[in-house]
Amino acid sequence: MNNYFFLVIFSFLFLFFIYKMNYQTTLVSAYYFVSSSSTPKHEYVSRGERTLRIHQPMIIFCEQETKDHILKIRSQFNLQHITYIITLPYQHLLFYHYRNRIEKNREIYWPTRDPRAPTDVHVICVSKFDFIQRALLLNPFQTPYMAWIDFSLLGKTMNNSQNYINDDIYDKINTICQNPRPKFTIQILQGWSPDDYQDLRQFYSSYAWIVAGCFFTMDIQTGLLITSKLIDKVIEITKKGYGHGEEAFFSYIIDEYLEHFNLNVGDYQDIIHNYYKITSNHHYVQWVLQRCKERNLQPKLKKIIDTISEYENKII
Repeated sequence: MNNYFFLVIFSFLFLFFIYKMNYQTTLVSAYYFVSSSSTPKHEYVSRGERTLRIHQPMIIFCEQETKDHILKIRSQFNLQHITYIITLPYQHLLFYHYRNRIEKNREIYWPTRDPRAPTDVHVICVSKFDFIQRALLLNPFQTPYMAWIDFSLLGKTMNNSQNYINDDIYDKINTICQNPRPKFTIQILQGWSPDDYQDLRQFYSSYAWIVAGCFFTMDIQTGLLITSKLIDKVIEITKKGYGHGEEAFFSYIIDEYLEHFNLNVGDYQDIIHNYYKITSNHHYVQWVLQRCKERNLQPKLKKIIDTISEYENKII
């Protein structure tokens, strides 16, 4: 009886503390290492340490043997009270059940073969949609928003950029977490049309640069809707023999549920910097806008312009 009483009190105090801190966003990430990955384990862990330093509530999916290491890093920065770790063996991931089908698909047709994306890595990448959905349903910190962040994002120099290496990235991420945009906010890499994926064999003949899936935010209800649609789409396209790369799945869902999205623009190194307004890689952004105009992608173009102009005259 006493143990139960103390557990109830502790749970109440924990939730009260989180409430008083007034966090708006929970970050979701995952750390799974597969031996077939082209990235050495020590390098992957080192990159992830920078992400684990973010002073925001965080849910991390991992296997049992890495749980203590992740918690140790968060504890070094006094973040253990806003850390929630979910241990889930690789063999229990939702899309592990489709591993054999993915292998068979790749034996038949995989023109975008890439040593950085063996089957096990692909299974983990598409499982991010399930990770997010689980996190949204659980929401241990009771935040109104969530964001996905790739475990190793802040250790990457994408296109030789220092954007994620510079320490001002933490202020930028904290600003986003405290002032997240409504709906589902994600950065697109180019314009595309539904016509592009009518022929799936042609669509997957080259890597479909659709979105930068390393970081995106969502409110809880929109997130539940979009992640459920993404999960269904992964299963559908996998059963049809395609689906190499998780980012292309957004093309179908954005086109069908455009009203639920904010679409900012940039290349992979610009995801955080261009979240509110265009501050990085203006030339690339103009190229994307021009491509949308040339292809007469009016609904998508309007969505992009509305997104990038909303905060144009605001100080964030």
